[in-house]
Amino acid sequence: MTKVKFSWMYSPDKMEHWLESMERRGLNLYRVNKIGTIFHFIKGEPRRIAYRVDYQRGPTQSYFAIHREAGWNEEFTSLSNMEKWTIWSKVYNEGEERPQLYSDQSSRLKHAKRIAVTYTAMFSPLVAFYIYFIIGNISRAGTMQDWLSWSSSGLFIIAILIFGTFIVRIWAYYGRLRKQKTAWGN
Repeated sequence: MTKVKFSWMYSPDKMEHWLESMERRGLNLYRVNKIGTIFHFIKGEPRRIAYRVDYQRGPTQSYFAIHREAGWNEEFTSLSNMEKWTIWSKVYNEGEERPQLYSDQSSRLKHAKRIAVTYTAMFSPLVAFYIYFIIGNISRAGTMQDWLSWSSSGLFIIAILIFGTFIVRIWAYYGRLRKQKTAWGN
């Protein structure tokens, strides 16, 4: 079975939950394509596997070695040299605590905030530029001189919606983790 998942990195916790639920249903992940959008599963036995999605800027080989030594398997790593999204998995047994990649909730929350700030800094200038371009087109609205200008404004509106959605989703992820931390009393 093959499933397609776009932009999962903006909701890492939901991706982890989805992969774990697939495993519990007996759909075992065996491969992710090179760009991380196509997930291949085979029908097998239900398994208890913890999945963790992690983001690192310029990780070293020791980052990967440390997690492998701790028993984590690397299911996917993004192609970028500067930013790496990695999907880790680890089998655990009934009655055992679900394995965590980070030792405490505070570390995970700080990590989520760093991701949110990074992606906001990346996408906000694009959104601002697109808004500026659209406003420029609106100010010339009386002339209707150029249909290409209007059609590009439509494309910029779509881009604003896409990038805006990414920003909202990543901050929603941070908010969910923050709410969990508050619930745990940490």
